[in-house]
Amino acid sequence: MIGWNLFHRRNSGCIAKERLRGMLLSDRTNCSYDTMDMIKKDFRRTIEKYLEIDAKDIEVRLEIADETGQGVNNVKTIQIKGL
Repeated sequence: MIGWNLFHRRNSGCIAKERLRGMLLSDRTNCSYDTMDMIKKDFRRTIEKYLEIDAKDIEVRLEIADETGQGVNNVKTIQIKGL
């Protein structure tokens, strides 16, 4: 099954879907698709500095919330000694 995926060409529908996702993400975040890609790569590199994880095993998803009050309920604060 893995060998089939290596030689399988993506159809135009898959490519168009990826491009549309990139355009929507770029529009919602006010930054280019390339910038978002650099952020994802930098995030992966940062995690790899502290944990032994293969970059292929990490999936980075960015979700944009339209509701302004949503973040306050989902934040957990941690007290650090000495700070």
